[in-house]
Amino acid sequence: MLELSTRLESSATDRNPSGSGRPAHSALRCEKIQAPELVRRFEPSYPADLRKQGVRGTVVMKAHLTEQGKLLHIEVSSSPDPRLSELAVEAFQTWRYKPAHCAGKPVQVYITSTMSFKPH
Repeated sequence: MLELSTRLESSATDRNPSGSGRPAHSALRCEKIQAPELVRRFEPSYPADLRKQGVRGTVVMKAHLTEQGKLLHIEVSSSPDPRLSELAVEAFQTWRYKPAHCAGKPVQVYITSTMSFKPH
């Protein structure tokens, strides 16, 4: 069984769009950011050999979601096995979103996604 979840972690509206970490002079300030919407998801395969070996667990990834809804700079925060990390990242790279919005405008955000690999 494969379980997937995604959550908004923090807003890039407080940062410079270049990713430098310095506040942007033209950054929008919002009391509420409309979360991104997942529009295309690809689920990774869970190879039978890994299941038989008892390789299982949850892979936690963080990524930058652009104003166009594409994921960049995917990083694995935690994983029980490098092979599961590879499967999860390959699948996550193909996901597409409607971007998050702030004051009606698309904004960059950072999201966290988890993929849990569990034998049936």
